[in-house]
Amino acid sequence: MRRFTEVDQRVYEAAMRYRDNPRALLDPSYRAAQLRESAATETPDSIAEVRRLVAKSLGVSDDTILEASSLRDLGVNSLDLVVLVMAIEERFRIEFDPTDLERLRTFGELARRVEELNGGR
Repeated sequence: MRRFTEVDQRVYEAAMRYRDNPRALLDPSYRAAQLRESAATETPDSIAEVRRLVAKSLGVSDDTILEASSLRDLGVNSLDLVVLVMAIEERFRIEFDPTDLERLRTFGELARRVEELNGGR
């Protein structure tokens, strides 16, 4: 029974990656278009730097991190988030409010919060 529960949990986690955008699962060209759109709309300095920090921290390629990417789906647990925020605070010389950590759900929210705290520097 334990084995079935573990498999069920893995299937559920895989399905949740596409909860917000099931089209990305079925249409690979849609994901490529999302990558191009996300690259075109972001400011090169802060968002790209945050993306590099997140990718480095998680050991993933930075092109897999979209604005709509859920931090949980990227594999960020609560401890990872604290370490990641500390790295961002050090890099940008900003300070997150502890309540920010509870509200951040996606990479886009994290990047926007960094921009807000950074004051557009």
